[in-house]
Amino acid sequence: MRLSRAAVVSAVIAQAAVVALLLSGCVGSDAATQPATVHGISNSGVSYDGLLSDGVTDMTNENPGQYGKDWFYEVDGEQHTSLASLRFLSDKGYKHDRVSFRWERLQPTLFGPLDPKEVARITAYLDALQKVGMDAIIDLHNYGHYKMAGSPNLDTGQGGWSLGQEQLPYSAFADVWKRIVKQWGGHPAVSGWELMNEPTMMATTGTASFKKTVTPPGADTSWNADDGKVTQSTTLGHGDDSSVEYAPPEGGQWLYSPGFTGADTDRSAAGKVDSVSAWVYLDPGSGPASVSLMAQDGTDGSYHLGGQMNLVEGQWTQVAYAPDFSMSDVRQYGLLFAGDNFNGSRTVHVDDLAEGSSNVVSGLQHWQAASQKAVEAIRATGDSHTILVGGYDWSRMANYGTINGKPWIKDPLAQPDKLVYVAHHYWDKLRSGAYGNQTPESEFGSVDQAVDTLVDGEFGDFTEWLESNNVYGAVTEVGWPAKVASAEWNKVAVAWLEYAKEHGVSWWYFATGTTWIDQPYVVYSASKHWVLGGVLDGNTGQSKTIEKYLPAGGG
Repeated sequence: MRLSRAAVVSAVIAQAAVVALLLSGCVGSDAATQPATVHGISNSGVSYDGLLSDGVTDMTNENPGQYGKDWFYEVDGEQHTSLASLRFLSDKGYKHDRVSFRWERLQPTLFGPLDPKEVARITAYLDALQKVGMDAIIDLHNYGHYKMAGSPNLDTGQGGWSLGQEQLPYSAFADVWKRIVKQWGGHPAVSGWELMNEPTMMATTGTASFKKTVTPPGADTSWNADDGKVTQSTTLGHGDDSSVEYAPPEGGQWLYSPGFTGADTDRSAAGKVDSVSAWVYLDPGSGPASVSLMAQDGTDGSYHLGGQMNLVEGQWTQVAYAPDFSMSDVRQYGLLFAGDNFNGSRTVHVDDLAEGSSNVVSGLQHWQAASQKAVEAIRATGDSHTILVGGYDWSRMANYGTINGKPWIKDPLAQPDKLVYVAHHYWDKLRSGAYGNQTPESEFGSVDQAVDTLVDGEFGDFTEWLESNNVYGAVTEVGWPAKVASAEWNKVAVAWLEYAKEHGVSWWYFATGTTWIDQPYVVYSASKHWVLGGVLDGNTGQSKTIEKYLPAGGG
């Protein structure tokens, strides 16, 4: 059971600004018909990982690491005052940066003041951007989580408490954004606020009562000849029913289950029925993974995806989902498992798929509610900068509408061009940015097929979602390899950049900076890296391709 791809956009979006990002100060009287687009870059010295540079110690609010070793800014007014790297970028034509930081380092205590040293560093960096003629969006780079000392999964970048859990209420998110806006809202180099980088794997909370068992598939159920098979398993002992075991294909990130048919179409005898639940077990030694429930709407055949739930190896975990359409229209259910690298030894088990009543709040719902509160807090300060809201689930461009549903933010400012939905786009098979030796041929079969999938398909679907909902969008992370098959990847990039240009979509390349030199997607090289005083000073395989799409004088 695969999520279907929407029809490819076949015409240029020529009507009023549906996909362009309008930064404050760039909006003219004719903005509704001639939107300004932005072509930017992420110049980063921030460590986003769970572990500090020693590879052992967990980064938390109480132990943020050592400045200058675990993270730094190219200009900080403290240890590094050279403008050389920023002038290098500005001279290339980049006039828009994306300044990223970790919440824990900026606000070590929830609801407390911003850390004065971190404030001074970021301010110095913004001052430097202004001096070289650049501006920036401010990016809280925390994946929907806060790594509080003692919170779970601290050794991952996405560890800690997630928004909506008791330890990290929506009000804390609103509070930090109110403080950020009051601190830098008047700085001339600030052009917008990106609420949260890649909210993902956020916890499901609440309680549920599920009574009506849904018929599981039998042992002979198959779902794709190339994707493995389903077998019965009765050894794990959850509930009274036998579980269903899934053996995913080797090397895949996504595992789609076969369809579970509903118990029957008459749900009137079951009382209130608004949700579906299942128990899932991940074999020990499998590594981190998550699961989402899906439901197919029988009225139009579309699939709807619930929020992700983290799985704990060797434990049964209950996951629930309340579809955003009538339960009486459910045709079938399915499960989507996600992990870094499923292989033949990683097995998941499902038991007791059931319908019932729930007040469970999914990670997706938590993100949508928390982001709404943050927008309201920002506007309550009187601020009118552009606000950028990331899509759930790594802000993936692929299946953006399926994952996120309809646009959810109600901006009190009521200026449509000042509220922008964010997607990220990487081009490896897993769409993760974990590039190694991949080529367009290894990932998609050919350059043409890569363009068809990535540009006509995924980018087209994203712009179609924007257009059909009459909202704005931007891509704040896009990146491709520079060291392997650079010429072939650049051909894909030209098609992607032409599409962005044609449709007025703003983008920021990810990434550059003297700390990122070893990453395959980094653009520009440095004489020294991971040291204060390193300077960007050289080209890489994709730099000339990008520069062709920077407007004269920067843009």
